[in-house]
Amino acid sequence: QSLKMAAFLFLLRGKTIHKYSFLHKFMQRNNSIRYMETMRCTSSGIVHLHKRSLMILKGDDVSMFLQGMVTCDMFQPGDTKYAMFLNAQGRVLYDVILYKIEEKEWLLECCERARQDVIKHLKKYILRSKIVLEVCDHLNVYWSKESPLCRVDVVTMSADPRTNFVGTRIISTSDGMLPSKELTEDDYMKHRMSVGVAEGSEEVPATKCLPLEYNLDLGNGGKVDYMLVWTAKLVQGMQANYFLRIARHPRI
Repeated sequence: QSLKMAAFLFLLRGKTIHKYSFLHKFMQRNNSIRYMETMRCTSSGIVHLHKRSLMILKGDDVSMFLQGMVTCDMFQPGDTKYAMFLNAQGRVLYDVILYKIEEKEWLLECCERARQDVIKHLKKYILRSKIVLEVCDHLNVYWSKESPLCRVDVVTMSADPRTNFVGTRIISTSDGMLPSKELTEDDYMKHRMSVGVAEGSEEVPATKCLPLEYNLDLGNGGKVDYMLVWTAKLVQGMQANYFLRIARHPRI
């Protein structure tokens, strides 16, 4: 039942449902709205996200380098940014979260499963840029529904850049935070799904999806001019598929 509900929530993709619409009546009839609300985490605590990995990028050209690599605008105000790496066809490779530590130093959070692929992808384009890439195995990613009071050995702590409903993300050393025994990573996943946020290579398959299909626009993860290009390509692709279906299955 959880997997079916998760798939249904991803179809919604965080959009507002009008209370008089057919979708709202359908969800009421199947108790989907009530189940979606029960998935949200209400208890406070700290969860260690073992499936997330960290690496640091530092150097004089780091902001300009990332500006040409990721979808977000690195020169806009804000110390925490949500972004995606895309291939030449505009498909998603990896989804990441960037944390600004200093003026010429950014911390990159990615999926642990895709860490080696992200490193390989970055090194392919660094070339002669004055950038140093280091893996931070001594740092961990933590999540909390609310901002915790204990801030021992915290490198950075900020609200999730995708939406405020997700909670607070904390970067700390392995001994800096004490995870809660009541909450697990499954609680974090259910809470994230309840607000329509996908994360990691398991939920965002590489080279198989478009950025707007996974709420990049709603998560403040893209530049405005790039959004127009992606939207045009998406509409063009939808029209092509529509005419292809018409050609294969003509109406009588």
